[in-house]
Amino acid sequence: MSSPSSNFLPQSLAQSLAQSLEEATPSSKSDDYESPITSTSRLLRKRLCCSSSPSSSSSLSSLSSYASAASSPFPPPFPLLGIFLLTAPDAVTAYVLRFLGAKECGENLGLTSKKYQEVMKTNVHAWWMFNRDANKLPFDSSTAPMRTVSSLRTLYISNPSVPFDMSLPTALLHVPPNGTITISPGHHNFSKTLTLARNSPFTIMGQDECTLEIVTEESDKPLFNVRRGEVTFVNLNMKHSSRGTNIWGGQACVHVKPLSCSSAVSPSHGFGHGHGNPRPRAIFTDCNLTSSTGRGLVVIAGEGYLSSSTVSGCAATGVYVGSNGHGAEAAVVGIKDSEISGNGVGHHPSLNNQFGEYVNRGHSGVYVQDGSAYVIDSNVSYNTFTGISGSAQDGCRIVSFANTVSGNEPNQTQLPQLGSPSRNICRVVSYENNDRNVIQRILEDMEEMEWDEIMEYVSNVEGVEEMELFE
Repeated sequence: MSSPSSNFLPQSLAQSLAQSLEEATPSSKSDDYESPITSTSRLLRKRLCCSSSPSSSSSLSSLSSYASAASSPFPPPFPLLGIFLLTAPDAVTAYVLRFLGAKECGENLGLTSKKYQEVMKTNVHAWWMFNRDANKLPFDSSTAPMRTVSSLRTLYISNPSVPFDMSLPTALLHVPPNGTITISPGHHNFSKTLTLARNSPFTIMGQDECTLEIVTEESDKPLFNVRRGEVTFVNLNMKHSSRGTNIWGGQACVHVKPLSCSSAVSPSHGFGHGHGNPRPRAIFTDCNLTSSTGRGLVVIAGEGYLSSSTVSGCAATGVYVGSNGHGAEAAVVGIKDSEISGNGVGHHPSLNNQFGEYVNRGHSGVYVQDGSAYVIDSNVSYNTFTGISGSAQDGCRIVSFANTVSGNEPNQTQLPQLGSPSRNICRVVSYENNDRNVIQRILEDMEEMEWDEIMEYVSNVEGVEEMELFE
């Protein structure tokens, strides 16, 4: 089955329907009564929006024709709409349903008769277009029509589209377990933090060039505050700016910290099953994070994973790992095939000068206060303090594997003190003192692994020589 065309309803067919609408007579019911078929027909009349003149060449998508078509309050004769929807080819009927939209078809057209309900249950073309128009198709459009109405309908209902269906704060309340919120291309502005505290995992996915930005007068407010459960961010540009200087307590683009550090449990020990509080886990794929007033990503007693992503241009640290003293594995960050660069530049003076609030220049790309950081096949460069560093003498683990770490001030990689418990569990492997083919083979082995497997593998893989750092 071929893909439905992206063109609108043929002009001749639209004109014929519009002419029938002009000839329609008012309902015999009272003025304040409107049946489902009347409501559906009125909406159809509005959305067909073509000129009643056969000679008109104006586009069906013209906004002016929308306005003129919406002026008639009369529905078409019942037989016309019924015969058309039940006898026209599916591909043609789908375009009429498309103008009505999935919500109107379900709430109005589906109530008129069982025959119309059958149309909504069998017209694959219509559901394909409902999903495409709302940016809900994560698969190749050439194969999408081969799916069933049931699967396409489930896809539509389970994946709120922003702003097509609702706002992002509303979608965060209604997305089902394992569902996906899709966000249309463009620049989406927020003045309030988006707090995520769900027991079940879900995804927030941007379409094409999609930017989410918070600019707020409130102090130390992140764009996303991940407090519980797992969320996956895909293909999003995230920008942050707020008042305040507390780079440990919210002055970040994304802040990951459990509601209660003492009660958080690993996702593998109760995630999604209501046992305790599933500790927050933020996963980023093809994302860009920046904060002009604070840090990029802060993970405290939670988990954060970046793949094919960028954290750059932050006023403070690019990625911060801390655990409030809960031990080496309490906070975990994984960074793979990503770029952590140009961070620690300080506040731009114009942003907070009137309040006397600044974050000074000089911060690391990746800084581990306590917890674990696994940095793999990434570029960590031109940050204004160290590239990768850790400080706690106990409870800090850094595994750096096959990274480019250069141009940072003053040190590239700074591990905890020699002889300390933390230093004994750190590992640095680079291209400089290893066979490049061996390193590439190891990286290829990781491609199909999940993060838990990657961290275990890179910590113990043999056949490579570790760098000796003596500072």
